[in-house]
Amino acid sequence: MIGKRKLTIIWKVTLWYTIFFCILAIIMTTFTYLVSDKIMEKSVKDHLIHMVDEAADEIEYEDGVLEVDDEIDFLDQGVYLSIYDRDNEMLLGLLPKNYNPKKSISSDGIKKIIITGADWYIYEKITHVSDYGTVLIRGMVESGNGGSQTISTRVLLFVSPIIILIAIIGGYRLTRRAFRPIHQMRRTVEQISSGKDLTKRIGLGKGEDELYKLAEQFDQMFERLDEAFEREKQFTSDVSHELRTPVSVILSQCEYAMEQKNNKETKEALESIYHQTSRMSNMIGQLLTLARSDGGRERLSLEEIFISELVEVIVEELREKAERKQIRIEMEVEEELVLYGDEMMLIRFFTNLISNAIHYGRRGGWIKVVLKREEDKIKGFVQDNGIGIAKEEQDKIFRRFYQVDSARTSKEESNSGLGLAMVRWIATAHQGEVTVESEEGIGSTFPFWFPIYPIK
Repeated sequence: MIGKRKLTIIWKVTLWYTIFFCILAIIMTTFTYLVSDKIMEKSVKDHLIHMVDEAADEIEYEDGVLEVDDEIDFLDQGVYLSIYDRDNEMLLGLLPKNYNPKKSISSDGIKKIIITGADWYIYEKITHVSDYGTVLIRGMVESGNGGSQTISTRVLLFVSPIIILIAIIGGYRLTRRAFRPIHQMRRTVEQISSGKDLTKRIGLGKGEDELYKLAEQFDQMFERLDEAFEREKQFTSDVSHELRTPVSVILSQCEYAMEQKNNKETKEALESIYHQTSRMSNMIGQLLTLARSDGGRERLSLEEIFISELVEVIVEELREKAERKQIRIEMEVEEELVLYGDEMMLIRFFTNLISNAIHYGRRGGWIKVVLKREEDKIKGFVQDNGIGIAKEEQDKIFRRFYQVDSARTSKEESNSGLGLAMVRWIATAHQGEVTVESEEGIGSTFPFWFPIYPIK
């Protein structure tokens, strides 16, 4: 489910980075709002006082008329000016709408009044005009006239989202750039894990931070692992080569000795030696093939193979071995199936799978071999009702020399542990696949498929 998907580290860091900047933006906006409100309030009050003081200096009485200098504006930047005589009668000026002037409020400082629900600042000054007498100059301005709230609101609505957007984009890009070496390390490890190619290196280059040092340590570790695996592969190949010749000599000498006249005990001893040596020869052959495949020296010889007939022949050859355990083999093989592959390898593939089913089969049980064509693939499976494989063992059975609970089979029935490893390699080499489905105590099924025309 999408709701349960875990965020990547990059997005987690970006999210925390964004939250931090959002909080920072809110704090900065709140601070700006409060500070600007105070600053603008002071600015409005200062302008109000300046307008009233300036008007007081420019009032004159000439020829029986009270006059104010033409430069004085009775409405300037939201400040309303009005002039009153000693009886509080308005002589000159303008008043805000819906304001009914009363007697003088006070001549001491700025006061705040309410007009139709809005706060207004009012400042009054009494001055003496020559040849006229005392006049009252009143200045009024709305408390929000400076625009501090409007400016702060705009900052909050427009600047903050921009800061947050920049924080998201910038945080993601910075985080992605910082985690780029980790992505490179992950890709290299995935390539090594999936392709089993230990020659790959992270190769971040030289650097002084922790990630570069970690990558360097990884490269050194891969180097040591690569060398160890190369030594192991070379040892396996060398040992297989060295053992192949003496085992072949033993086999040939056993064959020769068994053709001679021998007493019963000698003949049984020679047959036992021959049997065990044949088994060892088969194991060496498979081990050598796997060693060559590790070194990339094993090549398939692709040709057109009548796979249906090949499987039928293999089943008939193994039927006698199955009958010794009273196991019957059933076949469902589609006729005239053709596959391009390596005949010797495919013989070993089916021989190993069916032999494995016999080996772990239940006495008096059955084995089923199915082969058919589906589109451009040859599909099938080998199934038995044998001892089965525990779930925790199923991922391990294709490993070399791995045997499932050897205590459950006798020494005479024991195998080399290379059969299924060969099966998987042959399937992979033909660009196919083999898997396992099993339940302990019930039996096992080995589904497989091959492309009819593998890509060269």
